[in-house]
Amino acid sequence: MGAETRRSVVKLGWRERFDRMQWKREYLWCVPLGVQWVALLVFNAYQFSRFALTHDFGLYWQALWLMAHGHWNPYSTVAGYPFLDNHLELIMYLLVPFVWIIPSALVLLWIQSTALVGAEWIAWTWITSWANGQQEAWRPWLRATGIVLLVANPWTYWAAAFDFHSESLMALTIMGAAYALWRGNRRVLAAWVAISLMAGDVACLLVVGLGITAVLLRQWRVAVVLIGVGMGWLLVIGALGADKGAVLAPSYGYLAHGVAHLTVPGLVIHIVRHPAPALSMLWQRRANLFANLSPAGLLGLLSPWGIGGVVTALVPSSLTAYILFSEP
Repeated sequence: MGAETRRSVVKLGWRERFDRMQWKREYLWCVPLGVQWVALLVFNAYQFSRFALTHDFGLYWQALWLMAHGHWNPYSTVAGYPFLDNHLELIMYLLVPFVWIIPSALVLLWIQSTALVGAEWIAWTWITSWANGQQEAWRPWLRATGIVLLVANPWTYWAAAFDFHSESLMALTIMGAAYALWRGNRRVLAAWVAISLMAGDVACLLVVGLGITAVLLRQWRVAVVLIGVGMGWLLVIGALGADKGAVLAPSYGYLAHGVAHLTVPGLVIHIVRHPAPALSMLWQRRANLFANLSPAGLLGLLSPWGIGGVVTALVPSSLTAYILFSEP
């Protein structure tokens, strides 16, 4: 009996220790994200070694390299004007220390992949927090569905494979802001929004989209601030002439009857007054719209958390005259 008692005590001790490590079991769900992250880093290294990069990568790397070497307002020979006049992407200054640590252009691709997986990790944390409030029997299925949709989404890999774009950084910052809004943590929300706006004029639209979400949630004060800050900063960027990369007139001039000096407010007014061209273009791009949305699931599309991003991110890209921007 003495030996059996000792064995049972040892067995019970392991069970207790296993239960105490339950929080660690939660993080086993994140293993697929870790594998995805490593796979993307390896792919980035292969892509970089094959010189499979084009215009946009050259634009951003040249600017970042110059910033890292003391040229704080770099001129872009790729774009033909100062880099900050492209989209006023001040967020690039935050990436300078990474170049000091890893003085290679490859670091830019690694930053992009890390931001994309970081956005997925925030989304996964959000899914887990929501699932914990559901019936216990449903929790594993909800988590499994979430992790599969995140890791299997083909557009994440395509985004990492197609040069470098600051939208990958926006994916991280806007997801962080949305999660903070869901949790009701306004200080964290303000921090994420501030960093998001540093990503330039495109990020302004995403902040406005988050404001639309706040409207649908009836968080009126937050909505007014988000929409006001997003639109206000967008107008400031336009007034400074730092939106050359948006090419508003060539991209959306057909919606405004060929107006040469097109502004965002003017474009919106034209679309409201004459919606037929915009609706026609969206109908022509319906296959691309579906292709962009379907991999991540369509259940939450019309929810407050889905509709804001669709209106301010996917609709503008689908309305541009260049079909490249509406393709998945």
